[in-house]
Amino acid sequence: MRRRGRPSAAAVSRGPGWAGPARLRHLRLPGGGAGVRIEGRRAARAAPPSRRPVDARAWPPRHTRSPHPRNPRGPGCGRNRRFSLALRSTPRGAGSRCGPNRRSERGLPSTPVGWRVRRTHAIASRPARTAGVAVARRVLVTGGVRSGKSARAESWLAGDGDVVYLATLRADEADEELAGRIARHRARRPDDWRTVQVVGEAPPLPDALRAAGDEAAVLFDGLGAWLADRFDDLDAALDELDAFWRAAGHRRGGPVLVVAEEAGLGLLPSDGASRRWLDALGDARQRLAAEADEVELVVAGRVVPLPAGESASSSPAGEAAPLSPAGEAAPLSSAGEARPPTSGAAAEPWGGPHGAARPDPLRVHGDTAAGAAELDLAVNVHWSGPPEGLRTALVQALEGVDRYPDPASAAATMAARFGRDPSEVLITAGAVDALWLLAFAGGVRRACVVHPQFTEPEAALRTAGVPVHRLSRDPAAEWRLDPAGVPDDADLVVLGNPNNPTGTLDPPDVIASLCRPGRLTVVDEAFMDFVDEPGAGLAHVRDLPGLVVLRTVTKLWSIPGIRAGCLLGPSDLVTRLAAAHRPWPTGTLAHVALAWCAGDEAYRRTVAAEVATARDELQRGLTGIAGVVSWPSAANFVLLRVPHGEAVADALAARGIAVRRSTFPGLSRDHLRVAVRAPGTNRGFLDALSRAVVEAGA
Repeated sequence: MRRRGRPSAAAVSRGPGWAGPARLRHLRLPGGGAGVRIEGRRAARAAPPSRRPVDARAWPPRHTRSPHPRNPRGPGCGRNRRFSLALRSTPRGAGSRCGPNRRSERGLPSTPVGWRVRRTHAIASRPARTAGVAVARRVLVTGGVRSGKSARAESWLAGDGDVVYLATLRADEADEELAGRIARHRARRPDDWRTVQVVGEAPPLPDALRAAGDEAAVLFDGLGAWLADRFDDLDAALDELDAFWRAAGHRRGGPVLVVAEEAGLGLLPSDGASRRWLDALGDARQRLAAEADEVELVVAGRVVPLPAGESASSSPAGEAAPLSPAGEAAPLSSAGEARPPTSGAAAEPWGGPHGAARPDPLRVHGDTAAGAAELDLAVNVHWSGPPEGLRTALVQALEGVDRYPDPASAAATMAARFGRDPSEVLITAGAVDALWLLAFAGGVRRACVVHPQFTEPEAALRTAGVPVHRLSRDPAAEWRLDPAGVPDDADLVVLGNPNNPTGTLDPPDVIASLCRPGRLTVVDEAFMDFVDEPGAGLAHVRDLPGLVVLRTVTKLWSIPGIRAGCLLGPSDLVTRLAAAHRPWPTGTLAHVALAWCAGDEAYRRTVAAEVATARDELQRGLTGIAGVVSWPSAANFVLLRVPHGEAVADALAARGIAVRRSTFPGLSRDHLRVAVRAPGTNRGFLDALSRAVVEAGA
């Protein structure tokens, strides 16, 4: 008998999950810590054909057949294919490299009669190795019932040797069909795979992952059944899944695959339990996809690779990444169906300024969300606008617009501000200009982008064709940077400090640990002017190899309409980038603005103090609203997590208030970023937010 309020086994789209002979045992470690180990007898590597019946419909998957009229290697033989399979009419010869004996020696099932297996190229599922260090891959395989998704995931790991299968269903004597389903999945898998039960009284997923060992490949099948087992506390389950996916991204060995049910394509269920389960499964699936190295949709036995950075959840929903309603990990992101606010003055198509229906979530920014809102809390610029002295300087600069701009004076001014040589300064049209220039002219082979953060770095890198590894910050650690998660072979690392949208200020020595010869470590310090701590920034540091710092005067001086910033870095890099820069990339007004702001330290300090006071008051007010979570911030904005975040944003929009909905990798649709405004404005927002939260939860 199932517990009241839980979705039925049928609603969970029964997936594979054999309890198997292995189990997890809690261990007491030295020093009082707790851990787990996997117990159970390892089966022999070679599986006798009598015990390993092979169904050609199950293995290898039918979608891998070849040849194809337009693709000699066969459909699906792109970078994700492990094998291509070709029909042959003659018996397998004694000299065949992939005969039954060779396959059984490797612990693989015998090849079905009439099939020949040949390798076509490097196996994508194996971790890439650089300088002897393996970087694990994270793969999400999703599909409907009987779509072939489990067989596809298993084919990823054929031949990987040590594989740990995380099972999510247990046989029920009263349900013969379910027992038979589990038995069929078990029969299809190699006997030497270790099976670990992760439902019931089993330890958490991260413990199971650690117990598997870094060198083992891990297959978690399937997500929906596991969520149903954790139905009593889905928020905690998503937190646990988030931690699991984040830990998978830090592994240095075998790949980690998750099989997820593509449920919820029909009518909305009439019972609340099934609806809650579908919501949790959808959120988890999107967040996993946002952080995965590969995502595949399996339909009727055919594999459809899903491209990176094109999540349908591009809009207010935010890029869903690793998990947890807290966006922990984000894991991180585009979550949710892209749709604009349904009402209110702030309703603005999330398709961007030209109304594109499905924008790339990496190209959505706060100015799009602001629209015609009466109160704009989506754009992170200081509330008072440009100071009067800057306005006067810009008006006077119009006298010189009849001449071509020369950035030399601005470069000298910025160099003097940060104690550098002018040859180490490149004037740019804001930080975005520098980020795109680095992507195309920086000579990058593999990049690591620390998320959640400003999304233009990844957008630029993907446009330039550079492979991107997403490293997720941990909300449980106040979103602090973990340098250990950066792959050794990344020759470009991009992060924000203070980070947008979390507001995190990472210590300089932590960032410095990322710097090394042969790598560019790019730190976007667009919001550093709001920090009044000596030594918090790295713009003045010249002796760290490959350190690049981006600065802009857009935020504190409130001049986003004048694209003015600079790149600070090694002189040889600056020379190379300058040669690739378009002619006259910045204008006279930008040069005047940079020079004026660099010389106005008193105004900067005054604004930084005003913002800090208003921010502290805003965060104290947030603690009094039930269900709202916020994190410490060093910038002029605060990141929130609210229940029913999209509905809350809609309710605020109806009141003429625009907030930044999440399209950040690693955050969920429940995350909102709010700009700090004057104290009176903040108090009005807090009142509107408390009402919106109540309305959204009604």
